[in-house]
Amino acid sequence: MKITCIKIEGRKPTKDQLNQLCSLITSKMNEVGFLVEAHGVNSQAIKTGYNKKSFEIDITRLPYNYSHRLYGKPRRVRTPSWDQRVEFNNILNELLNGLKVTCNIKSAHYTIRQGNTIFVEKDWENQRQDWERENAYKGYFIEQGQ
Repeated sequence: MKITCIKIEGRKPTKDQLNQLCSLITSKMNEVGFLVEAHGVNSQAIKTGYNKKSFEIDITRLPYNYSHRLYGKPRRVRTPSWDQRVEFNNILNELLNGLKVTCNIKSAHYTIRQGNTIFVEKDWENQRQDWERENAYKGYFIEQGQ
């Protein structure tokens, strides 16, 4: 997940403010049960992740999720479910609103926040991926099945 174009109360954050914001995001999410690490990329961007993933669930606070494979038994995983991803995004937006931070948040091909505008799960379903927009602009499209 990338948090870009960060402004705190309309101003570009200082290095200390950016580090404080990173530690607040990390501590709040760990408190709720999501393992995440946030670090500043440059003066106006933060990257969040955990072990080359967006985040994991803390099994001491939340139960394991199950991955269902084509063959074999389901296995326990720490990968978050869709509902947990939605909860994570909502908590992050509430935290940023409380701190009066305006920014853009992009997770995979979903836009989570743009400035002060918050996009919820219903809005994500209507968003098109970047490659779909580029292909539509060039005139390419995928035929819909009957």
